[in-house]
Amino acid sequence: MSAHDLLVVDKSALFREGLSLLLENSPFHVAAQADSLEDAERVIAGAVTPAIVLVQWPTEDDIPHQNEAMTRLTRICGQVPTVIMSDVLGQERVERALAAGAQGFLLMDISAKVLSQYLLLVLLGETVLPSRVAQTLLAERKIQLRHEEALEQLPSSLHESEKQILLRLLNGDSNKAIARQLNMSENAVKVQLKSIVRKIAVRNRTQAAVWAMARGIVPQDAEGAPGSVQR
Repeated sequence: MSAHDLLVVDKSALFREGLSLLLENSPFHVAAQADSLEDAERVIAGAVTPAIVLVQWPTEDDIPHQNEAMTRLTRICGQVPTVIMSDVLGQERVERALAAGAQGFLLMDISAKVLSQYLLLVLLGETVLPSRVAQTLLAERKIQLRHEEALEQLPSSLHESEKQILLRLLNGDSNKAIARQLNMSENAVKVQLKSIVRKIAVRNRTQAAVWAMARGIVPQDAEGAPGSVQR
């Protein structure tokens, strides 16, 4: 398979074929399809090694089925960069997808052009979380704490500089931008980011930003929200 081949996972053949047609003039090619996560595992275990796995959020309402789906999703994410697509946006869905190791959460109403742009970012090693997703996470909070109040509730194990870095993650700032704002070296920012991720028990900076938002910390402009978050 080429570097831009996709494995699309969805129970609807219509969706899979439709996506294949939509991406015909893009840098991506739907080279393999699966109607379930179980089927996707078999495809990956075979001769197929896609560049990215694109999964529509499992729709089973049964909790045991959902838990089984998350277990399978975690295994797939551990082998190939995986992006989740969903027609419903909610904090629990985003958090569960990222906790499983997904490198992005996108909405089904996205255009083919924008989808391609996000997938190219994933190929570059970034985790994508559109602004609309982050804004919805913020909107679902019944109370948004002021920075001072929110910072007081952060774990005491986080140093003051780590707390300031965490705030800037919410704005989607790059390591270089954070280093400039805090008068630190870029390497020092990288080291502290690793420390933050370890201390709050998340996998990457996107999950760290979602973790912070779930605790009432809002972006520094109090209105905006991060878009894609670089790793």
